[in-house]
Amino acid sequence: MRKFLIVLFGIAATVLVLVYATGCGTQASADKPSLSQDQYASIEVGMSTDQLKIIAGEPARTEAKSMSGGHSMGGGSMTGGSMNMEYWYYQGTKGWLRFEVADNKVTSKSGY
Repeated sequence: MRKFLIVLFGIAATVLVLVYATGCGTQASADKPSLSQDQYASIEVGMSTDQLKIIAGEPARTEAKSMSGGHSMGGGSMTGGSMNMEYWYYQGTKGWLRFEVADNKVTSKSGY
């Protein structure tokens, strides 16, 4: 029984070290300042990703998505080829903010 408890304790300690090392359970924005409402308001759809980074800095996290051809781009236009999209996340004062990016331009934003 004692051997079992030692092995169990070793497994638990290993899991805790791995969780800590990978950053699980921590907020990605702990070392980054939050994006203010004024900064968020100054970011416009159509703005380049370089302009976005000047205002907001590097995103706290990103996600990539590939869309197949034949989808609406808004304003009645359609695209025939595939498109790679990214979602850039920043911490706001009231929660996460998301910017959709395609072709190095901000295509939409949500938050606040």
